[in-house]
Amino acid sequence: MKRHRSPLLSSEIMYLIFSPQWFVPDNIFIQDKLPHILKDPSYLERHGMRVYVKSHDRLRSIDSNSIDWSEINRKNVPYRVVQSSGNLNALGRVKFIFPNRYSVYLHDTPDKKLFEKDLRAFSSGCIRIEKPVDMAEFLIGDKPGWDRAKVEQAMNRNHEQVVPLTEPMPIHIIYLTSWVDKEGVLQFREDVYGYDHRYLKALY
Repeated sequence: MKRHRSPLLSSEIMYLIFSPQWFVPDNIFIQDKLPHILKDPSYLERHGMRVYVKSHDRLRSIDSNSIDWSEINRKNVPYRVVQSSGNLNALGRVKFIFPNRYSVYLHDTPDKKLFEKDLRAFSSGCIRIEKPVDMAEFLIGDKPGWDRAKVEQAMNRNHEQVVPLTEPMPIHIIYLTSWVDKEGVLQFREDVYGYDHRYLKALY
């Protein structure tokens, strides 16, 4: 779990992408997707994923059945896997983009049941949003024509739509394992990323 820490940062949300595609990062492909493909060659098709050959700055589509996946490893990833927009997409129906050197963002998810769990550190650095429609409406509701109905319509297309914010929205990603709630009760949570341990080790 520490391998997939969400970074601590401050930035500004600049735009939204409705019905996003997912360009699977190489590290996530090797760690999470390749084992499934090796067991089940139909995994890519069943999850709406296409394979492209990476050549300079261009991508060329290739038949995934022509690839010997057993030859792929961390030092040899000549392909780019892209998941199409839709209900199966790991990013859900909208993602919220803010500049940062970690290439992380906020996004919807098709795995709504994860929000029922107490422990939620399941991502690979990005952060899932439980109420993406509310979030999108809050961020772009001041733009002419962008009411809740249009947000939901944009989230249910089969192609991407980029919508910039009228004004950038500050965002601060922090990490707390203890706080006082609105009832005045001191709350504690597990140090899932080991940040507290590192701080204490540095102090003592």
